[in-house]
Amino acid sequence: MLKYILLICCLNAQAQDSKPLISAARSLNSALIQKDSLLLVKLLHPSLSYGHSNGWVETKQEVIENNVSGYLIYKNILVDSFQCQVSKKYAVIRFQAIHDVILKGKAIQLKLHVCQVWIKFHKHWVLLARQSTKIE
Repeated sequence: MLKYILLICCLNAQAQDSKPLISAARSLNSALIQKDSLLLVKLLHPSLSYGHSNGWVETKQEVIENNVSGYLIYKNILVDSFQCQVSKKYAVIRFQAIHDVILKGKAIQLKLHVCQVWIKFHKHWVLLARQSTKIE
């Protein structure tokens, strides 16, 4: 019985810890869609590695520049649910989502599995790495 109580307490604590993280992930998606470069600056780590399903990898500066310039336009990101693994200083978020984007003027809809690595940086969650794969 004690094992189950401890398990429930641990799961509840992890759920509480994941709320700010999920909020940051949602804010990132919103910032990409809204082309909010100020929020992107806050949410992206200086050493960001932002990997796409086609093998293209962007730095923090490239994500912001490509977003603001319209090279890559995020029209919508529909996330099914977030699965989080959280520790004090780092976290991993996984989710599946439909991404409606425009790349170099061409509309594309991608169903992706996304894995993001977030770290605490100056007491806030920031995205350190992201990689996606296409779901057929």
